[in-house]
Amino acid sequence: MRYLLLMVTLTSFWGCGEDEDRFEVINKLRGIGVSAQDKPIVLNPSEGTTQSAVLTAHALLPKGQSVTEVSAYTDSGAGFSFPGEVLVDEASAQVTTIGALESYQVPFTVTFSSVPTAYFNSDGQETVARVRYGVLLKSGAEEEAIVGDLVVVADTDSKALTEWQNHALELISPAQGAARSSQMALEGKLTKAQDEPVKLRWFVSSGKVKNYRDQVTDWEEVGEGEQTVVLVALASKSKFISILPRVVGGEALR
Repeated sequence: MRYLLLMVTLTSFWGCGEDEDRFEVINKLRGIGVSAQDKPIVLNPSEGTTQSAVLTAHALLPKGQSVTEVSAYTDSGAGFSFPGEVLVDEASAQVTTIGALESYQVPFTVTFSSVPTAYFNSDGQETVARVRYGVLLKSGAEEEAIVGDLVVVADTDSKALTEWQNHALELISPAQGAARSSQMALEGKLTKAQDEPVKLRWFVSSGKVKNYRDQVTDWEEVGEGEQTVVLVALASKSKFISILPRVVGGEALR
């Protein structure tokens, strides 16, 4: 089965530590983003009413590690976004093993009242506001806050609501079922659905990526045995995200 997620946001896309704690290597709990079943774009409710959206927070962990606690999180630094109320459904969380990594997914609901006009801004093409949410994940002493925004529009005929789509993402190399080697070529392909900046990021279960922001790069010092590489794309304006993982050196991910 193809592992493709339509996402709302992606966390922690900046910075890269030293070799022993590189950004792209999943050697501890890492929040990846938040998915929406349809679009991460909703209509502003009328005055005196509320609007809700059911989303799913996603994280990656090393195989054998687990999320021990999850709760709502308030992002105090989001001064330009309207605050939403978060209710986490921890009982419905799902854990999936993907090669050398564990995928953790937990649904939550964001509810918000009518967003005031002051929060809406125009980029010359669309006028939108953003509703802030946050989920806090813990794995023993480790913790990771996943924060992001719903895109909110005021008009039912807004192009953002009616026309914006997720971008097409392909993971070309390594191929499905590829054998593991100590150095492997990484290649992704992005086809945009609309004109907006889209960031690409590579994550791996071991070794290091020469440039984890490039569509074409190299995965170096790949560990022994079954390993996993994950390609992620984040659309800066629409907040769509796609995630494509691939297992090498073991049974192909189906």
